[in-house]
Amino acid sequence: MVRDHIHLVVEVISKDTVDTDTGVKRVLYALAGIPVYLIVHLDKTWEAIDRIEEYRLDWSGERYVPHHVHHAGLILDRPVTLAVTFEALQAP
Repeated sequence: MVRDHIHLVVEVISKDTVDTDTGVKRVLYALAGIPVYLIVHLDKTWEAIDRIEEYRLDWSGERYVPHHVHHAGLILDRPVTLAVTFEALQAP
């Protein structure tokens, strides 16, 4: 069982595990009841963020539905308030 304090999971896609990262883990995190799930997709060079998909649990609390696709920066209103550019996220 997932602890009640886990409200967000961020998954960064790996080129070797794309199917697991975008499919299997999404199902497992939803069943664990984690309210918000972000998937970070990298560009074709695998060096820069292309987009971040935001999913939220549906009314059943057992599966995710797409909420928003972020293209230049990440803006969240829950479970935390956050606004950050992709450039800032990638800075060393």
